[in-house]
Amino acid sequence: MPVSGWTLSTDKWPRILQSILYDKPQFFEWRFQRLDKTVFDAEASINYIELKEQYYIQAIIRDITQRKLREEEHIKVSKLESIGTLAGGIAHDFNNILSSILGNIELAKTYVQPEDKIHIRLSKAMEACERAKDLTRQFHTLSRGGTPLKKTGHLRPLIENSTKLTLSGTNVTCKCVIPDNLWIMDFDEDQIIHALSNIIINAREAMPKGGAITISSENINLESDSLISGVLITKGPYVRTSIEDQGPGIPADIRTRIFDPYFTTKELGNQKGMGLGLTTAYSIIKKHGGYIFLKSTQGKGTTFYIMLPATAQDENKAKKELLAEIPDNISVLLMDDDEMIRDTVSEMLKNLGYNIEVCRNGEEAVEKYLLAKKAGHGFDAVILDLTIRGGMGGKETILKLKKIDPAVKAIVSSGHTEDKVMTNHEDYGFSGIVVKPFKMDELRKTLMNVLRRQITSA
Repeated sequence: MPVSGWTLSTDKWPRILQSILYDKPQFFEWRFQRLDKTVFDAEASINYIELKEQYYIQAIIRDITQRKLREEEHIKVSKLESIGTLAGGIAHDFNNILSSILGNIELAKTYVQPEDKIHIRLSKAMEACERAKDLTRQFHTLSRGGTPLKKTGHLRPLIENSTKLTLSGTNVTCKCVIPDNLWIMDFDEDQIIHALSNIIINAREAMPKGGAITISSENINLESDSLISGVLITKGPYVRTSIEDQGPGIPADIRTRIFDPYFTTKELGNQKGMGLGLTTAYSIIKKHGGYIFLKSTQGKGTTFYIMLPATAQDENKAKKELLAEIPDNISVLLMDDDEMIRDTVSEMLKNLGYNIEVCRNGEEAVEKYLLAKKAGHGFDAVILDLTIRGGMGGKETILKLKKIDPAVKAIVSSGHTEDKVMTNHEDYGFSGIVVKPFKMDELRKTLMNVLRRQITSA
């Protein structure tokens, strides 16, 4: 590799040369410059050698750009993990509290007419809960949890959903350039929408006087590991999405910090950030096995790039759902160790028209299920909390229920999305999942799907 020189300051050279002459080879890391004026990180070894009674200075320079990139990535991940334990604990405890608040507000809305002032106030409270739910999701994603609950699908609907959510009613327009032949991917729909929305919000806020955002996607197949915009990307098929704004651009001295937790150039206050938006987007994309980077020119705007792995799976080979008639008088058994959640969710289920029984742990659930089956009426579905303090949780309970009734239809409920049971619930005998905190409609849809689904091979 041609090298025109190094950027060591001249005042350091006498000391380096003196050390070499005293038989003390010098070894250091520095940024060197190529003949084309680009710079790179390198490690240098300098010493003197004697050759035919002549003394020479020998310099060996090794490009360590990729190693430095890996080190920077490790530091970035470590920063995320440094707040992970606290964030995960807050998310779990807060999810249980929020589940009860959200559920009770939804129930209260069913008791009043939509035009009633009480209904309007409750709707405002619901909006506040959704913001709290969103913040909890960010904390959970930043923690060691937040594992994606993946399904196979297309990216286009997610982009359209994200732009609608974030740009509706603003002075910013959006142009989407998305080809029809875009490859399919495995992704967590909610998480990817969340990541896209955070980046679009960042683009929108970069143009307070209005402007245009351009979002485009394309298929890219990297035949070898590639260095793109300072990011080392593993070879393979990807769907690359770019989000371009017409803002003032990001100053060069802060671009490397843009994904750091709590780093923000915004003022604190209403509708202002905590510095978690881009950090959360970064964390989500990484957990999907993807990459995120940016290019920015001051005065001309910024473009964020997201590269997500494409899948070779054919949509037509996915499992098909055959709908069956759902009988009346559905009985559901709910297991949760939190009294507030038992009370709230049972009322939600009654409101949806189900017969409901509750229990605190797996031991009670097995006993109630066995007694109901012996009585000849049984339960059409069970909802099991994954983690039970001081008792048998959902993972152990489903194994015992399967021995009693191999056809049991069970839903696992938890805020711990990182748990293997939540990410691969069917492997553990569950027919569906609900992630805390959940709304009544989410619970209804999950129960409907579980009760009527018959999985067959394509």
